[in-house]
Amino acid sequence: AGPFHLTPFAHWVEPSMQSGLKLVTAIEKGEELTKLEHLLLIPGVLAFLIGSVGAYWVYYVKGGEPARQAAKAAGGLYRLVLDKWRIDELYEATVLGAIDSLAETAALFDKWVIDGVLARLTALVVQSFGSLFRSFQTGRVQMYAAVMVVGLFAMGAFFATAHGELVVSKDEPGGMYVVEAAPGLGYKYRWDRDGDGTWDNPRLEQDETWTLLQKVQVKVPPGEEMKVRVEVQNVFKMTEVKEIVLRRPLPDKSKPDQVGMTVPIEVSP
Repeated sequence: AGPFHLTPFAHWVEPSMQSGLKLVTAIEKGEELTKLEHLLLIPGVLAFLIGSVGAYWVYYVKGGEPARQAAKAAGGLYRLVLDKWRIDELYEATVLGAIDSLAETAALFDKWVIDGVLARLTALVVQSFGSLFRSFQTGRVQMYAAVMVVGLFAMGAFFATAHGELVVSKDEPGGMYVVEAAPGLGYKYRWDRDGDGTWDNPRLEQDETWTLLQKVQVKVPPGEEMKVRVEVQNVFKMTEVKEIVLRRPLPDKSKPDQVGMTVPIEVSP
């Protein structure tokens, strides 16, 4: 600590040394422990001497006759002790048996599920698709032309069909929501915004319900719902009708911060 004799860390690690200090104390008292050790040797030595003398008398002097009589009198107990209490048999029937059963189950699972289903089935699927695709890769112009014709037919069928998917925009102040239909070349629309089953007639002309109006505004009061329908017609006079239900729940009065706010709308196809 130098000339100032300051030792702030002299006893800082002392708690971690307690177990070592106890060991040192035990070693210092070794003489007392040696006396106790000598006393504890007496029962063991006596047991050795008695056992040795008894074995000499039973097996050498009497020729083992007392042992045979004792085994005969004990019966099943003698056989149980001779078989080491049958611990090995019990261990084999319980622990080893369970491990063997688990191993057999895992082997069957690996054979039929992993190899049979996952590996072979997936390989079969890939092989089947490969065989199917190889049938088109023949190198013949006729086959490629046929595939192109089928593809053009599929594209033509898609574009010739009217598509009336609807999209509802985000909630707007005052409960006004915008419902927008999918655009398309030459598309016409007619709407039923109030769900009364009659197409709206914005031009106020007889049978003039078809318009180019792609989107409409719908006002849904809190706690009510509104059904909106639209019929889309393309240039080929093919039509499709789509319908959605707009539900606007009531504000949660238990949360003051939501009172007076615009409530999100729920849309059901």
